[in-house]
Amino acid sequence: EMYFISRGKLSVIVSGTLVHVLTDGNFFGEVALLYDTPRTATIVADIDSHLFSLKNSEFKKIMDRYPLEAAWTREIATSRFRKHVLQDIVKKVPMFRHLQNEEVLAKIVNQLQPRGYHKGDVIVREGEGGEEMYFISRGELVISVNGAEVHTMKDGGFFGEIALVYDTPRTATITAKTQ
Repeated sequence: EMYFISRGKLSVIVSGTLVHVLTDGNFFGEVALLYDTPRTATIVADIDSHLFSLKNSEFKKIMDRYPLEAAWTREIATSRFRKHVLQDIVKKVPMFRHLQNEEVLAKIVNQLQPRGYHKGDVIVREGEGGEEMYFISRGELVISVNGAEVHTMKDGGFFGEIALVYDTPRTATITAKTQ
């Protein structure tokens, strides 16, 4: 379902961190609705709030009938997701933390491409070349060095910056622990 806030104040929490506050006239749940994916954030009512909901099945019927509006709606939802969720993930990375220029930050975020992995999938292998950095929006990954598991990363984590910045082989193998 997608929700529209008639009256209220709600906190948007990603990986235990408050990333945004929604108030009257705002909405949420569009990413899960449009892309049929699990929720990307937890929403908590800060005060008594009144919401309206739109069921997934009803939304799909409307969007199937109006494809032009469906494309426009997807573009808006993607833009909101990039601005409110992905920018916050990118800002957690030490080498990007200092960025005050929103335009530069937006350019980095706009280059991010979604990737999905299943449990057990190897994302990168130790010793291989690497030209990408990864940001974890949800799920858990296992880091292994020389075949030994050394760490687990979760939502909001990142990896691949060493290969990206220094043009060196991957220093660890990263495997999806969850989908």
